[in-house]
Amino acid sequence: MVNGDDVTFHASVRLQPNVSTDGGIFRGNGGPLTVIADVFTSTPGGGGNLGGQWGISLGGERVAFTALTQTSHYVLVAWDGTSLLRIADDDDPAPGGSHPYNGFGMTAIDGDDLAFVAWEQVTYRPGLYLHSGGNTTLIAAGGMPLPEDPGQNFQRIDSDNLALEDGLMVFVHENSSDEEPIGIYRH
Repeated sequence: MVNGDDVTFHASVRLQPNVSTDGGIFRGNGGPLTVIADVFTSTPGGGGNLGGQWGISLGGERVAFTALTQTSHYVLVAWDGTSLLRIADDDDPAPGGSHPYNGFGMTAIDGDDLAFVAWEQVTYRPGLYLHSGGNTTLIAAGGMPLPEDPGQNFQRIDSDNLALEDGLMVFVHENSSDEEPIGIYRH
């Protein structure tokens, strides 16, 4: 991902010959690389070190991603340019639901706003959430009515297609039976 002269990327780390680890997220601009997070980075709020990372997004100086901690917990993390911040983990209750998060998917970040896809424990209901101003709200989830057709419900939020820019969020809703996009929505 490129932002001006900065390049942010995910890479595997080789700790010994022929053994790769889950790697890390790095930023560079022609000088020494900045380590945003790797397997030696403590999980913000505790839980051992961060393991594998995915769902990485870049918004200005900020980076957001999902990680699996070395204690096998999923955590959603943001980097504000100087430090890591814990946004949510799989012990937190999912807003608008009745269970904690089960895991996290794609993220999109714009300024202080962070959109992300997550699933609820027990029901595995997919949801799209917005974290802004320290609060997280549910935007759309499986079982919620479609805006243009209240007789139909969201089924599956595509965790690979999510964008957030200038307060506009765009996401894709798919039919769970054939996984074809059946709607692109703005919030």
